[in-house]
Amino acid sequence: MKSEEVITIPKGEALRAENHRFFVWAKAISELIDNSFDAFANTIIIKRPNKNQMILEIIDDGIGCGKLEDMVRMGARQLHGSKGIGRYGVGLKDVAIALWGEMQIRSFYHNEMRILTIIWDDIFDHNFPKLKADVYSKKEAMEYFESKGEIFRQGTKIIFSSIGKSKLIDVAPRQIATLFREEILNELRFRYTPALNNGKTIEFINVNQPIKLTPWTEPKFIERFRFDDQEIEGKSFSINGGIVAEGEINEKPGFHICHPQRVIETSTDPCGEFGVSRIFAWIFLSNDWVLERNKEKVIDKDRESLMNKIFSLCELYIRKGSFQPITLNLDGLANELSKELTDVLKKAKEQRKEGDKEITIQPQNSERKRIRIVNFQKGENPFKKARVDQIKIEFGMLGDKKICEIHHGDKIDRIELNKMNPKIAQYIKDENKDALCMMAICFYSAKTAMTKRGQLWMHFKNIKLDEGMDWDYMQQGVLTYTNTVQLK
Repeated sequence: MKSEEVITIPKGEALRAENHRFFVWAKAISELIDNSFDAFANTIIIKRPNKNQMILEIIDDGIGCGKLEDMVRMGARQLHGSKGIGRYGVGLKDVAIALWGEMQIRSFYHNEMRILTIIWDDIFDHNFPKLKADVYSKKEAMEYFESKGEIFRQGTKIIFSSIGKSKLIDVAPRQIATLFREEILNELRFRYTPALNNGKTIEFINVNQPIKLTPWTEPKFIERFRFDDQEIEGKSFSINGGIVAEGEINEKPGFHICHPQRVIETSTDPCGEFGVSRIFAWIFLSNDWVLERNKEKVIDKDRESLMNKIFSLCELYIRKGSFQPITLNLDGLANELSKELTDVLKKAKEQRKEGDKEITIQPQNSERKRIRIVNFQKGENPFKKARVDQIKIEFGMLGDKKICEIHHGDKIDRIELNKMNPKIAQYIKDENKDALCMMAICFYSAKTAMTKRGQLWMHFKNIKLDEGMDWDYMQQGVLTYTNTVQLK
């Protein structure tokens, strides 16, 4: 056995700041899966071996890494003769610091096994600028694993242990069980459908319960379209999709732009002025297209040409899809929402204080801990004009561009939510009353009471946004957003 030096940065206080950055399990695991695919892995296993221990293992059968420095040093990248989808990300470095505790990397590369162990408390406490990786021959590696009662495997194994634990700093808590929630696995299933269709295997094991990801199931189409072997400036792409049938929920509307291994982004750009809610299509790009650093967007110089070409090829189907009706099961939901909205508005109307000078909140899903609104300009009470006993929520078909319409009547006010809107359609499917009710409140309040500067002030205590709620999207075309609409 021999040792080789590995440099790791950042260190000290920079680690604390990195640990408290915004963290999303789906994105973190995606970085690690991307790295494994870049090393030509065919099988990736994400394993939680014990529910009573904070341990997470990522195992692949790729070609391994010959320079562990490139796995733990910021800005470095191990290349395998291919661009890969992880070529711009920092991947493992971010994830390791976010999880804290201890990390061990075991990677077999060119008949040598390299093992590196990092304890982040030690790095933080002593500002270690250098670490050492143990290097074993294949024979020594087999003996090493046999001594530990483990099976020697090709590829790379990363073990995160004591996750979220530190004796020195207040590390951000991480719940491993959250990773195995159905909605996160479904998102990863959709994201890696290209790889799964190409014969790759991604398996999650939650305490001896295996969950093998399967490709995303396309909605039922009334008409399909396909265009193979297309090219722009020497860069190839193909299109495969269709118009979603009436009565079918289109959970992922739009054009899903894919690298050979995963979905990079979902775009509505090719649809131009037409709606996208009834279109589902895959766009498969070759390796020649340039991606954003976080691999969530195509930033190639020919992106606009790509979108224009997709539109020209699919225009007939896009036009047909924009007129395809949607049928949703709304029995009882509108009445329940109307009652909930009435109750919330009553409480908000009673609790609002005219003399409020500031509002602070604890935002969900944000790295900012608290937000304070300053330079308060007293506006009109958003609920002063609200007839809280005479409000009704309805669902209508308002086209693909609108989210909501408010109808003021002599006896009753009606809030009409657009069931053709993909977000609203998804919330209806999930029976997410909180999100639907919040949409109704925002649009109704914006319509009935705006300040002179176009800013809306609200102060709620009984409404929460679900994890997937998109606040900016919810307000489009309704009010001027200047960080003054906040929830408490």
